[in-house]
Order: sequence, then C-alpha cells, then structure tokens
Amino acid sequence: GGLFDFSNWHQLAKAYKLAGDLLVENSIKNDLGYELICPIIFNYRHATELFLKSTLKMSDEELKKKIGHNLVKAANIFETKVKDEFGEELPDWFMNVVQAFDDFDRNGETFRYGKLQVKEEMLVDLTHLRDKMAWLAEMFDRVV
Repeated sequence: GGLFDFSNWHQLAKAYKLAGDLLVENSIKNDLGYELICPIIFNYRHATELFLKSTLKMSDEELKKKIGHNLVKAANIFETKVKDEFGEELPDWFMNVVQAFDDFDRNGETFRYGKLQVKEEMLVDLTHLRDKMAWLAEMFDRVV
C-alpha cells in the first residue's frame, strides 16, 4: 500500500532517473564525480531499461526470454512500436543513449558490480548525461 506503486515500471523508472539526477547534482556540488560515477550510470541505465520495458506489452516471462537486460533488444522492439502506433521515427539521440549504455554495460551488471574493464581513461560529462536522461524521460512520459 501507500503512494508509490512498485509494480508500475514507468513510475519506478522515474524514481531511478531522479536518483541519478540527485547524485549528479551532489557530485557536481561536492566534486564527487569520480566516487559517484558508477551509481549515477547504474541509476540512469536501469531507468532506461525500466522505461523501455514499461512500454512493451509483454509478461515478465516474455521479457526475460526476449530481452533480459539487453537495452538494444528492448529499444528495437520499442522502435517498431513507435513506428506502428505513432508513425514516427525515434530520434538519433535516443538510440545513441541506448547504444552508449549497451557498449559499456550490455547485461546491466557493469556499474552494479564494478565489472568495467576499460584500458583507457574515459570522460563522462555528467551534466550532458543528466540532460539526455531528462529528454528520455520526457519522451517516455508522452508514450505511456
């Protein structure tokens, strides 16, 4: 009971996105980007996964079999849905966000368990990432 429905994946996705936003705000304010990068990206990636899954009319079992935690598979199904139901194409920035998460965290475990095996230093613009996630959330608010 209560005010929050944990079974509503869209609402839960918004909560994970908000957590990412708050971590970004705190990391910028307190110069903690290095320490908070994994939780930030995990929250945003998980929000993206839940946003996508919230739009797909599949049972939990179907989602596990067809998609698992693979964002590209979910995005491709979502893309077909958007074309069929709205006659629209997804913007390039959307697929770029999905692809970036997939490149570093295909199974949703990299930033959760610290399994990132990168040989080169990477730069993540947290403000830019937060802005892209705002666009993504706004897009899903229109679709749901």
